[in-house]
Amino acid sequence: MIEWLERYLTQTHITLFMVTHDRYFLERICTDIFSLERGKLIQYPGNYSYFLEKKAEREENEQIALHKLKQLLRKELAWIRRAPSGRQTKSDFRAKRYEDIQDSYTGKRKDAESKSQRLVLEVKERTLGSKIVVCKHVQKSFGDKVILKDFTYEFRYRDRVGIIGKNGVGKTTFLQLLLGEALPDGGTIVLGETIVVGYYQQKQMQFPEEKKLIDVVPFPTLLEKFLFPPAQQHQRISTLSGGEKKRLQLLTILMHNPNFLILDEPTNDLDVLTLGVLEDFLLQYKGCLIVVSHDRFFMDRIVEHLFVFTGNGAIDDFRGTYSEYAATNSSPTLAVASQRKVISLVEEEEDDKKSSLHKKLSYNEKRELDALAQDIETLESRKDEVNRLFNQKDLSYDEITFLSEELGDILKQLEQKEYRRLELSERV
Repeated sequence: MIEWLERYLTQTHITLFMVTHDRYFLERICTDIFSLERGKLIQYPGNYSYFLEKKAEREENEQIALHKLKQLLRKELAWIRRAPSGRQTKSDFRAKRYEDIQDSYTGKRKDAESKSQRLVLEVKERTLGSKIVVCKHVQKSFGDKVILKDFTYEFRYRDRVGIIGKNGVGKTTFLQLLLGEALPDGGTIVLGETIVVGYYQQKQMQFPEEKKLIDVVPFPTLLEKFLFPPAQQHQRISTLSGGEKKRLQLLTILMHNPNFLILDEPTNDLDVLTLGVLEDFLLQYKGCLIVVSHDRFFMDRIVEHLFVFTGNGAIDDFRGTYSEYAATNSSPTLAVASQRKVISLVEEEEDDKKSSLHKKLSYNEKRELDALAQDIETLESRKDEVNRLFNQKDLSYDEITFLSEELGDILKQLEQKEYRRLELSERV
């Protein structure tokens, strides 16, 4: 139905306004994208891949502007430190200017930090035994409607299976059979002894609305990793949005460390940020994974094996991604090159962020950081000494000129070394 809707919208001359997290849909249908970021609505004239490129450029420019503002702030601070006490009016003006720049820098830095904040999913993993889930000749029907017909499969370590098919063909019933919530009409389903199942349901979990987040999940650090800041942790669940409740639902499942994870439409109501990090987590997940989703981008990134429910109890066992399956079956709307481009852009952006976040100091850089601390201390001592010499009343013109030049050189070196130390310290 999503592919049919894409065909319809590309052939129809209408004005369309949509809110969606379907990244392939954004790539093929949209001519403009409006991104709501930190209270600002930013327009990107283009599809999703153009949006990714231009957003990355804008964020890089913001970092450059922030860097320049930091340098200006240091210069103003250096001027205030060496300003003569007799020029009170000008000093007051520069002090006010310094405060304004500091407020601007603090605001922009907080915006940058909140924007770069990423949901980090870290859960301990349980060991899987040799037997995980074994299905043999499973059959299931509801009256004349056949859901499964002689289905046999043995789930193995690190299986990543995606389930697709039209609505009503039995995908949810299949999950219920695996979970023991429904019984097969024939055949057997055997779960291994080490299996700990985590089931993320399409239906939203019901939380007690009057309770606070910290009462439901009494782990402040874990809540922060799921983007629930300390102030929000003490708010009632009734104040959460639909997407925040789904994120809380995901947290309550992953905190139990499942090694057999079943996700039924996990992308519904999750924002693009959460989706991206959920994908990163699942790519590193070492347990057994089953995903039911209509999100083709999500399926392309996560699964490498498909159960395609074609109706009347038949399941097509396909080894490959959704795009490969759709290409094999001559889907009229498949744009494999476009899909690969979007996935490549997303992965490049994530790799750049990870490399910048995780690039540790080298041995030489650690030595440089230690040396900088000593150099700065030496320069600060000499600066104080020069300032004391300035207080002498019998200084000649040449001595004042010499001390002024030396003080200027010291302040310049201090600015350079302090900035370099700050740059290295951020990576410790």
